Amino acid sequence: MLRLRLGSDEIADLDHFFHQMAITLDEATKKERSAVENAVDVICSLDSEGRIAAINPACEKNWGYAASDLTGMRLVQIVQDADTSRCHSMIEQAVTSKNTTTFENQVKRKDATLADTQWSMNWSQEEQSLFCIASDISERKRLDAERKQFVALVRDGLKTPLVSIHECLRRLSDSSKLSEAGQRGLIMAEENSARLIDLVNDLLDIERMESGKLQLTIAPCTVLRLLERSIHAVGGLAQVRRVKVETAEIGEITIDADEDRLVQVLVNLLSNAIKFSDKYSSVTISARDDGDWLEISVKDLGRGVPPEMREAIFERFKQVEAADERVKGGRGLGLAICKTIIEEHGGSIGMCDNQPCGSDFWIRLNKTT
Repeated sequence: MLRLRLGSDEIADLDHFFHQMAITLDEATKKERSAVENAVDVICSLDSEGRIAAINPACEKNWGYAASDLTGMRLVQIVQDADTSRCHSMIEQAVTSKNTTTFENQVKRKDATLADTQWSMNWSQEEQSLFCIASDISERKRLDAERKQFVALVRDGLKTPLVSIHECLRRLSDSSKLSEAGQRGLIMAEENSARLIDLVNDLLDIERMESGKLQLTIAPCTVLRLLERSIHAVGGLAQVRRVKVETAEIGEITIDADEDRLVQVLVNLLSNAIKFSDKYSSVTISARDDGDWLEISVKDLGRGVPPEMREAIFERFKQVEAADERVKGGRGLGLAICKTIIEEHGGSIGMCDNQPCGSDFWIRLNKTT
């Protein structure tokens, strides 16, 4: 039989190792306890029947109950009556499921007010306990409600009358026999109303995208038609700015996409290119078939985009230079909307870094979705 003989030094070293390990474990336990006790969210454990076995002090700040008030109580007892049945079902699902169970409900605070709460639950077979984190989302819910009210105000209280005003101004401009100064004022009013309508449409688009309500109508469309529609839409702007829009010869390329939304993207890119171009210069739009992918690019010979801005310009309310007279009235929303539309198509958008002058924006799209 093999016997392990340790000298006094080895025994001392081993004792020191176990002592240090005990200290480390004790410190880790204290840190874990401190994190739970000082957490902003309510952290608790439930038994298999949904009774609260332990809960951290955050319950008093969030719900008004002391931990001792809730210990031993069934969770469904503090949930709004309309949510109790679903809460009970979600607890049963969390116990039987190996995955994290998440759901929302309203908790009845001690002062009888309601706290919108998001739950995350995990069952531990070893501990025979359900570990829960409850986050107060009342503020988020309030902001969501306010946003919906704001969108309704923009849609019904602003857009509808603005469209009517713009149409009246347009008709008046076509038939009016005002003085030259009066005609200029009428044209300015018409342009400003059109700009406000564009702003409202951009805000509504942003809201739809953020709430996941952007709907794409996917159907086969030809790239030639996409480009023709886009160039036609910016024809008036190009004429006023005295910028020529050119396109390379394009073969028969078909793509599955939402044609109207892609035209919206291309019109935005072309409009920006025209606005930043000098008089009598040109803007080029081209398309390239890259097997399963389609790449469309819009190039101009303007001042270009500084390298430090090339990522930021795809964020909301970001512009290269808001004070530039050529882009007066810009809102910094267009490229953010373009990015979302292209990504919803499963594609990507960006700009080339190696341009000696001007800008070269591109979009890449899978030809089939």
